[in-house]
Amino acid sequence: NNNNNNNNHHHQQIHRLDQNIVLVTSGLIGDGRFLAGFLRRHCQEHRLTYGEPPTCDEIARRASQLQHQLTTTRGYRPLGCYTLIAGISRQKQQQQQQQKIRLFLTEPGGGVEECSFAVLGKHSDPMLKFLNQRHQKDITLEEATSTFLKSLDKYDHQCDVWLLSLNDTGNIDIICAKHANQNTISQLAAHLQ
Repeated sequence: NNNNNNNNHHHQQIHRLDQNIVLVTSGLIGDGRFLAGFLRRHCQEHRLTYGEPPTCDEIARRASQLQHQLTTTRGYRPLGCYTLIAGISRQKQQQQQQQKIRLFLTEPGGGVEECSFAVLGKHSDPMLKFLNQRHQKDITLEEATSTFLKSLDKYDHQCDVWLLSLNDTGNIDIICAKHANQNTISQLAAHLQ
């Protein structure tokens, strides 16, 4: 039964906002659900108004605006969650449609930044510092996997790894490895190749 509660906890941290946008939260689950509902409605309104899905960076900006607004509005409290917003960016280059996944981190105070990778949760600061020191712009999947495994070994923390990838239909697939270890990380990396 405890394992079942643990599974439900993980499902409450990830929310599909739109066909190509996903929200992952860390912190207070209720605040994460509130923000997910707000952003999901925004995505629907955008589709109805403009006839197309919103962009990932637009949703990240909207999330940060709400988070900041709640810190400055009397009678409200800041949301107690950090978020990662991942989405597919479609850009036309030389008559062809290019797709890539973009990742944004928002903070409870309303800060937002685009990032290549992110670490959220209880022991994120030392692990993020370690990964930032070893991050390279054009890192291969094997190098990224190796660096991440070293950070797991160094800090000996249990963590969940969320893998977001583009599928054949151009949508986001989500895979979660709970309590990741070297074996599960290697399996996830093999899945990407």
